[in-house]
Amino acid sequence: MKLLFMALLLVVCSSGFAQQKPPQLSDLEKLEQYQRAVDATNRLEALVEEQSARRSLACMRAFGHAAMCKCLSDKLPFAFSFGDYVAITTLTKAQNGFDKLDKSMQKAYDSVAGVRDKCVSETIR
Repeated sequence: MKLLFMALLLVVCSSGFAQQKPPQLSDLEKLEQYQRAVDATNRLEALVEEQSARRSLACMRAFGHAAMCKCLSDKLPFAFSFGDYVAITTLTKAQNGFDKLDKSMQKAYDSVAGVRDKCVSETIR
């Protein structure tokens, strides 16, 4: 994304130099929109990395199995912490308030068992 932003900046600036006119306001507005998009993407990427690291650390404390913890950290839906994973895999849907979740969270919830099974089959021998 940063490369895309830099390339766009280069195009805007070079077109201004080649024509001996400064960039148009519309060009600068587009550049600002791209920068905001890049910034938002960077923030989201940082959140994903932070969530993954927290999940991995909590998993390592509980299981001490690096491959299993990496798999879970990589494959669990973003919305769930490791504690959520434990609750989902050890408690009933009713105990976890499944019916109160919105449809997208119910779908994510329902995917956890498959993630668990896949990680177990890939990492535990």
